[in-house]
Amino acid sequence: MRSVRRVRTPRVLIAGGGVAAVEAALALHAFAPDRVDICLLAPSPRVELPPLAVLRPFRDVGLHLPLSALTARTAARIARGALARVDPDRRVVVTGDGRTMRYDTLVVATGARREPHLGNGVVTFAGAGDGPALRELLERVVKGARRGVTTRLAVVVPEGPGWPLPAYELALLTAHHLRERAARSGATIDLVTPEPAPLALFGPGTSAAVAGDLAAAGVGFHPGASVRSWSAGRLWLVLAPPLAADRVIALPRLRGRAIPGLPADGLGFVPADEWGRVGGLSDVFVVGDAGPFPIKQGGVACAQADTVASLIARDAGADLEPVPFDPSLSALLLEGPRERWMRHELSWTYELERVVGKVAGRFLSPFLDEVLPGPRLAAARVRR
Repeated sequence: MRSVRRVRTPRVLIAGGGVAAVEAALALHAFAPDRVDICLLAPSPRVELPPLAVLRPFRDVGLHLPLSALTARTAARIARGALARVDPDRRVVVTGDGRTMRYDTLVVATGARREPHLGNGVVTFAGAGDGPALRELLERVVKGARRGVTTRLAVVVPEGPGWPLPAYELALLTAHHLRERAARSGATIDLVTPEPAPLALFGPGTSAAVAGDLAAAGVGFHPGASVRSWSAGRLWLVLAPPLAADRVIALPRLRGRAIPGLPADGLGFVPADEWGRVGGLSDVFVVGDAGPFPIKQGGVACAQADTVASLIARDAGADLEPVPFDPSLSALLLEGPRERWMRHELSWTYELERVVGKVAGRFLSPFLDEVLPGPRLAAARVRR
């Protein structure tokens, strides 16, 4: 009689329920089908699509993906809960409600905390949930314009890690929204940012084009500005004169979650190398906003997830070369009547033709294009 020893399939636990987590699950399924057991520890049964959140104050648009669609595609198991603590010696995590879950490899995709940047009265736009507050503010601006009142609006980008593009969209979409309601003359709009030029991350060519878009929309641009506070109708800047502002819309400051059991830098983000490996821990990776890369953008998060998934797949026996992390940027800037497609140092292409095309991931984009059919937003080409 010959005894046969059964080899256990490695368990990959992906902690998180956002864009990076879903891309990691899809990439693992593509790179190592049937070689790993994928489990997603997600706090919600739905995935929010943050790049579309800026549309919520202006028009209804689908912003969520049910995780059940991912299960049907990849056979990944979904466990409801949030990551509260990691015990790397025992290779277990503890959830917020006290449950323990085993892993062979852990992928941390828990995202970042979004904190208000300025004081009371400021509309902090951190996602779709803040859409109603901004919509209410815009309605007050429209009503004031009809009475001959001019409102001085300021859109603020905070210093530190993050992604400034939503501030540009909010400023441009607000200008278009007010123009459509014959209220554009009732508001001034200023964009205040620590960047040296408009969306400088994309290079001088794109920066000049976006500067033209802002000027055409009548949006004032204030680069190199660090906002200290807002009070008495003024934005108080560091080492610069104050800027008049009756109402302020600000992006949040991003901070790491500082999860017990994991290392953290001074802002709470999990340190890792360019392959996503968390230093000093065996078989722990981090992707997306939870990690150290200062640009917190969906396309970057998906690229990180692809790199980590390729390493895990190779270790599980898949015949492939690891995919190096390529921090190329691609984005669709929503401006109202038109959109501007931007890219920087790109290498692969995927055709996008609907609203989900604003979410740029090698596996996530075609997945969303299939499971979330919807109206066309723009014909765009994503490359990474």
